Amino acid sequence: MDSDLTDGIVNDDRRILHRIYNGTIGDNIRRYVNNHNRNPELAEDVLVLTLIRCKDLIIKGKYNETGKFEAFIMGVAKKILLEEVKLRSRELVPYQEISEDHLWRAPGNEATSGGSNAEIESLFEQVKIKACLAKLGERCRKIIQLFYYEDNTLVDIGKQLKINQPNVTHHRCMKRLKKMVLNPRKKNSGRQ
Repeated sequence: MDSDLTDGIVNDDRRILHRIYNGTIGDNIRRYVNNHNRNPELAEDVLVLTLIRCKDLIIKGKYNETGKFEAFIMGVAKKILLEEVKLRSRELVPYQEISEDHLWRAPGNEATSGGSNAEIESLFEQVKIKACLAKLGERCRKIIQLFYYEDNTLVDIGKQLKINQPNVTHHRCMKRLKKMVLNPRKKNSGRQ
């Protein structure tokens, strides 16, 4: 059965590709991606890219015929998901465009193997922080951006933004941000 699938992928057999895409394997890949980021469009992209990458890997002899094909294709899908999340996280989203949908959830008590889950969870946390930054007030957002993203000192930030005690203001802003990240569903005041 596995050899039918691998041969079908290599030979672009529409029947086999359709069976993988619309069958249990395709559903499992979509479910895995959706469990990690709730983005059906990304799930479809990952599935298509997985089929393309699997074809290349099989042709290069990277698939071990004694292995289980479904485990192989899921491993490829996980790697592609990680690559896509990294790639898409580099695309800067203006603060105004970040919404609740950007608060991706990291995997729960799901029993999955592989070291890539920690990397995926880290990326999800970064996205959560960016979404929470968007909800902070302009002043706090600017302080955090200048300090963490542009490596300005608090003294320089104080002068630039005309703040008498920038360390206190920075501390308050970070406290608000931390509260928002830990409790994203609660209404937090981002006044400053």
